[in-house]
Amino acid sequence: MKKIVVVMMLMAVMSVTGCSQKAYEDYIKASEKTQAYKSGKTSIHVSSKVTFGEDQLSIDEIAEMSEYNDLRFDMTLQYNMDEKKIAADMYTNIGGAGMDYHYYQEGEKRYVRLPIIKKFLIVEDNAKQTSNPFAGISSRWLNMLEEEDVVQGENTIIDSAEGQVKAKVVTISLTENQLKIFGNEVITLLMSDGFIENYLESNMDREELVSMMKSGIEHTDIKDFQLTIYIDFDGYVIKETLSMCLDMEEISNGKMETMDIIVEKQNWEIGKEQDIVLPEMKEEDVIEMEGLESMDDIPWSLKIGGKTWEFYKYEK
Repeated sequence: MKKIVVVMMLMAVMSVTGCSQKAYEDYIKASEKTQAYKSGKTSIHVSSKVTFGEDQLSIDEIAEMSEYNDLRFDMTLQYNMDEKKIAADMYTNIGGAGMDYHYYQEGEKRYVRLPIIKKFLIVEDNAKQTSNPFAGISSRWLNMLEEEDVVQGENTIIDSAEGQVKAKVVTISLTENQLKIFGNEVITLLMSDGFIENYLESNMDREELVSMMKSGIEHTDIKDFQLTIYIDFDGYVIKETLSMCLDMEEISNGKMETMDIIVEKQNWEIGKEQDIVLPEMKEEDVIEMEGLESMDDIPWSLKIGGKTWEFYKYEK
């Protein structure tokens, strides 16, 4: 009898391990297959909800911080990289004040349509080309997923942008310790070889920034992290959801208690031809950053939803 129990236990352990390894392999293959295609549509939704320690705040601070209880970002992206065309509709909502943006790319030309002035701002990448740290970040992420009890998989049916579909669900669960180690490694990789300096303001101290980011990771409790990936019958990643809760009482001296974060991403029409029609841009409708800086008729202060929002001029 004992031998039967032992054999059954070993079979159970082996089946779980096999499932975990198979789920990991399915995730890697689906990610690579999805990223290989150069056309399709993607939507991204990011939302966060913050709770505050009101007993640590003044009445004025409570009124000000309540505007940031709910933050939201939405983007719908259509892309055809064979023609080097991208069109994206974006929406942000901070404290009840919402604003739409539109991003367009054709070849090396990139524009953002600004709703305040109704012009297309030319987007320039002035950063010097240095080493790319993201390959290292991706490699470290994949190594972490191979650790025990991180990846599990099962079959299900989900609602997608193209209707109900059969899908394999891959669930990635990471501990707080794993996430903090990974976060510190990401900071190290981003700071290596001068990469992050391209995006720093001239008055920002590099070491101070690193110390601040690592301190933020150390003094923030990460709870309930879960990443779920849905893979369709054809082997494409069609949906991803990420959720986690950050306990920030220590780092904010009790003023901010928790932040719940949800990220949802969907892919559809993967590999299908995309007819992207970019808006006609007349010369008078296009502006460069220097021109934006010199404009005096921009409403740098707007009152939206009962709150006054300040927009600051660009400074080199």
